[in-house]
Amino acid sequence: MTQLAYVANRGSDNVSVIDVDPASPTFNTEVGLFSVTGMTPLGIAVTPDTTRAYVTNNTSGDVSVIDTNPGSPTFNTEIQLIPLLGVGTGPTGIVISLDGNRAYIANQMSNNLSVIDTNPASPTFNTMTGTIGLKGMGPSVLMITPDGTRIYVPNNASNDVSVIDINPASPNFNTEIDLINVTGTGPLDVAFTPDGNRADVTMLNSNRVSVIDTNPTSATYNTEINSILLTGNTPIEIQITPDGTRGYIPNLFSPDASVIDTNPASPNFNMEIFKVTLSGSGHAGIAITPDGTRAYVTNALSDNVSVIDTNPASPTFNTEIALIEVSGTFLAGVAIIFFPAPTLPPTPAPLPTAAPLPTDCIRVQKVYDWVVAANRDRNKIPIPDDCLPLVDAAIRAGQNITIQCVEPIVPLTFPLIPKSQPTQSVDFSCTIIGIRRENIIVNGNVVPVGMVRFLFGATLLIRIFANGTLLCEFPATIQFDDEIVLCLPEPLDESNILCRITAVDCMPNNTVLFGGMVELEVIICKEIQVEAEVKLEVLAKFCQPRPIIPVPTPTPSFICPPITFPPQCPDLFPPTPSPTTPPTIPPTIPPTIRPCSIPDCRWNEDPNNPVYNPPAPQKAFYQTVRYDMLGFAPFGPFTFYKMWYDFASAGGIAQAISPDGINWTFQANMTGLSPAARHSRVLFDRNGFGVGTPYKIWYWDSTFTTVDPGMPAVLQMMRTASSVDGINWIGDTVLIQDTSAPLVTTPGNFDGASTGPGEVLFNPSGSMIIDTVNPFKNRFVMYYNINDGFVERLAFAVSADGVTWRRSGPPIVLNVGSMGDWDQNKATIHVSVLRLAQNDFRMWYSGGVQESHEGIGCAFSTDGLNWTKFSGNPIFSIFDGVAWRNGGPPARTYTPWVLFDPLRFSGYGDDICFKFWMSGSPASNPDDLNIGYATNPNG
Repeated sequence: MTQLAYVANRGSDNVSVIDVDPASPTFNTEVGLFSVTGMTPLGIAVTPDTTRAYVTNNTSGDVSVIDTNPGSPTFNTEIQLIPLLGVGTGPTGIVISLDGNRAYIANQMSNNLSVIDTNPASPTFNTMTGTIGLKGMGPSVLMITPDGTRIYVPNNASNDVSVIDINPASPNFNTEIDLINVTGTGPLDVAFTPDGNRADVTMLNSNRVSVIDTNPTSATYNTEINSILLTGNTPIEIQITPDGTRGYIPNLFSPDASVIDTNPASPNFNMEIFKVTLSGSGHAGIAITPDGTRAYVTNALSDNVSVIDTNPASPTFNTEIALIEVSGTFLAGVAIIFFPAPTLPPTPAPLPTAAPLPTDCIRVQKVYDWVVAANRDRNKIPIPDDCLPLVDAAIRAGQNITIQCVEPIVPLTFPLIPKSQPTQSVDFSCTIIGIRRENIIVNGNVVPVGMVRFLFGATLLIRIFANGTLLCEFPATIQFDDEIVLCLPEPLDESNILCRITAVDCMPNNTVLFGGMVELEVIICKEIQVEAEVKLEVLAKFCQPRPIIPVPTPTPSFICPPITFPPQCPDLFPPTPSPTTPPTIPPTIPPTIRPCSIPDCRWNEDPNNPVYNPPAPQKAFYQTVRYDMLGFAPFGPFTFYKMWYDFASAGGIAQAISPDGINWTFQANMTGLSPAARHSRVLFDRNGFGVGTPYKIWYWDSTFTTVDPGMPAVLQMMRTASSVDGINWIGDTVLIQDTSAPLVTTPGNFDGASTGPGEVLFNPSGSMIIDTVNPFKNRFVMYYNINDGFVERLAFAVSADGVTWRRSGPPIVLNVGSMGDWDQNKATIHVSVLRLAQNDFRMWYSGGVQESHEGIGCAFSTDGLNWTKFSGNPIFSIFDGVAWRNGGPPARTYTPWVLFDPLRFSGYGDDICFKFWMSGSPASNPDDLNIGYATNPNG
């Protein structure tokens, strides 16, 4: 086999190897499968000498190195894992420079590129050596120009393309030199014509290909010169044939690949000229063989690879000629290697005779282990008593408050010095707070290790300004604890462990929090080493730190038995729906179903609450629950109820499933979203919202609460994404606001900040252009949180596509209560809205005096914009006396969610029309957040 294709299987954390050599007896079959240590492998790039492949791991934030040298004893195995040190998050695409010395990785979540040294002769070989910041957001796949001097990076979230100078001889080496605006939304992949004069960029969300002039001598250099409309649905990657005449584009949600004419001499230049019908589903990655005769397309949803004949001289030109089954799941990127013909090695010259080692014996510190890592967290720091009155006075005077965080200079040797000297400094600390010894599995072998828990600290200088004038400054000490796996053979102990802090980065939130606090996001980079004194005679070379080994989760003494169901009769029920053809749902209520009554605001709480207590250490709050009578098939796990919820205060959304809405089982954590994702709202539509993806999510990126004045149209605190299974999300992007009717205005205003969406409703027959007169004739409407930093209310917005939004209705659609009311300062956050009839809307919302989690209220409306609150509010409260959510502040009772089904949920769970879920925790343990359930007496 001299020709192989490597396929990244993001769903099973492994790589498939396919024989693509027509002369081989195993042609077009999977001939190998090997695991990677990282999680969610996505993109693949091969070195020019074909000896190594580099694979980005999207979830774990690292890069696997694969030995692809057929003559090596470790051929087709992972030989190294390169950490991106927490600086690069959400790695997606990867390319390698033409000289083979550098790899560039697009980090979708941190909006930058990581640079890895891939030169085997370099002392920093296979380590991250730097990052390149980008002005665009959501960098995805990337490509190098044919002359090797520039990289073009489509930014999926900001709808532009970054240009990076990678010419080592240039004064702008490894910097962004241009940002190109493109037509449409969701730029994803880019391919160049062989002459380097044009780049074609796929537009994921608008079914187009943007054509960019990339000829440096052209008058239109680095501008979009054309936009090609495709008839396929959701174009993903693109490859241009080696002769430069055609581009092939897999379409994720239509059964085909588009072919565009890229030959300037053709009358059909820059037009879609054909669509190749494909058998698999979820067409994603593509690679064309170097001889231009075949294209290999990965099918993410059917776990196979389609082969297209791309040879114009062949009788089967532009048809699928094979479908290759693979063992991995949720396929992503693919790369093809044509190995060079083997050559006989030259006769080596005789090695010089080494001089004998001296008989001296030296005493040295042997390094037993060496790792680098990073911690990232938010810290709330109280403003000192002598400073707080100044800040309060400035806020009351309407002055603009800004906060500056000054990081101390890291000493070059702190504290990696002999133990006889101090290991602390004024500004930094590194303390071991515990060691436990365990046996873990590494590369199939049992290895005794030390689980060492560290406490890292740094003292920062905080400065607070009012209208640019310094009000005060004060020191703030922050701390992180972290457990790290180390090689620590006995009798080595704490005295053999050294550490140093290599960098500190501090980013303040320019909002003074309630209670006189400032919030800091701090990153501490550290280096840890285990060493002991030995006597050696050695020959040596430079070495590098190894990747972090994850701390294994302890095996519980008791494991709950799995939930099982009797087998279904697949030939009878349920029918298997086509992803593009919605099932037939009865248009009226069958006569055997009791009709529904109109619900009031009273609910009966389940005495067995909470009904969902997530696996430790997760929490469960801010839930969205969806029901589907066909079990959501074939879109993700088969179940009748799905729940998406926040599992951590710092960010993270998970999914649980249930057969009845009461008994829940954890399913998975979400992938493809911001690490700070919270407050999600998820919609499910079997018609795919008209674009082919059945799930859409809107959520709060809790890194932000306000709009950047330099980008007033970008709602950086709110994002959206799509999914075919409700777990793995694609196209994650920020929301855009119409600045003539902005959702969020200037910080300090009553609507100057937001913590994300409260509710999103979808109208499948809504207008494709925003209707500013009739709000509910739009395809999407959203109730969302507005606040001034303390008082929280509800506002309303409309959208035609779920991405670009315009404020509508009154400035405040749900206001806080009067002085003394239970919701006098908070009436908002994660509401649930039902439209039961043309002029009958019901809302359930969270509220309180000091916090928004003190209770739940109910409201009515005839137009969805002007609301009347229920006189008996709150309907649930932290003062109800219910143990799991009781005790007054800081207990929690909030985040209501209501489902309505006129078929009474078809017998799946309680035989009622309305079901209610909320989250809560007791005052004795406010972080013990779980989900409760209730039913309506009129349901």
